[in-house]
Amino acid sequence: MTHSPRTMSFWEHLEELRHRLIVSMAAVLILSIVSYSFADWLIDAVSRPIDQVFFMGPTEAFSVRIKISLFAGFILALPVIMYQIWQFIVPGLYAHEVKMVVPVVVFATLFFLGGAAFCF
Repeated sequence: MTHSPRTMSFWEHLEELRHRLIVSMAAVLILSIVSYSFADWLIDAVSRPIDQVFFMGPTEAFSVRIKISLFAGFILALPVIMYQIWQFIVPGLYAHEVKMVVPVVVFATLFFLGGAAFCF
C-alpha cells in the first residue's frame, strides 16, 4: 500500500514555502555572523595560492570580510537548506519516489566529489 501525496491549497503551499525560506535564511544569517569572527583566517586560506592580497579602496577590506563571511555562512548552512527543501518536497511524493531519493543523493554526492577531485 502506497501513501498518496498530501493535498494542500495554494495558500498553504505559500505559507509552507515562506516558513522554509525563513528558516533557511536565518541559518545563513546566523552562520555568517559566526563566520565573520573567522574572516581573517578564511581570507588567508583563500589567498594562500597567490601569497598576497591587495585592497584597492578604503572599504574594500571590510566588504571582502563581509562577502567571505556570507559565502562561508551559506556553505555551512547548506545541510539546513537541503533539509528544508526536502521537507517542502516530500509531502508531494509517493512512497516509491521517496525510496528512490536515497540512492540518487548518494550517487550524486559521490559523482560531485569525484568531479571536484578531478578538477583539483
